[in-house]
Amino acid sequence: MSINDRVKSIRKSEKVNMTLEKFGERLGVKKNAISAIENGRNSLTDQMTKLICREFNVNEAWLRTGEGEMFQENDDDFADQINRIMTGEDDTRKNLFKALLNASDADVIAIRHFIIETARLFEKKNAASYSEAEKSSYSADVTVHEAEAEYIKSRSVSAKKKDLPALSTTTGESVSREQTMPNVSNQ
Repeated sequence: MSINDRVKSIRKSEKVNMTLEKFGERLGVKKNAISAIENGRNSLTDQMTKLICREFNVNEAWLRTGEGEMFQENDDDFADQINRIMTGEDDTRKNLFKALLNASDADVIAIRHFIIETARLFEKKNAASYSEAEKSSYSADVTVHEAEAEYIKSRSVSAKKKDLPALSTTTGESVSREQTMPNVSNQ
């Protein structure tokens, strides 16, 4: 894809979604100037490149080379995504955010550990079943239940060692060690 095609992709993207005329107005040029750029009749100047990036929050490296993501993420984007999740119907995602809001420093460390260990589990489980060419684009075959079980196991053991409460994966609330670990001494 050429830089000219990338300009058109930006304009027609879901995030921007503008006519030639509206896009040009935002940049201070006429629609025929934008059309000439998109169709390759005119080159994209450095000044116009920087203006497009600033006006539409476009990743300049992507616009120039096609590498990376089209748009730069900003705090407003994250806030919008979180708002969509919290007003949606997916209770699991809502509970994850609620749990993170109430998480202690120890819980955050355990969650980080869980993410790292889960990534390792995905890599280990999937590495053997893919050819070298496929390894770079595989999707995770580890089930949610396997990942959750690994997390609960690691969190429970970690909580027992540090005498901390474990984190419930269903409610996001701390639970006592007795609720997560069987009492081995009585058996």
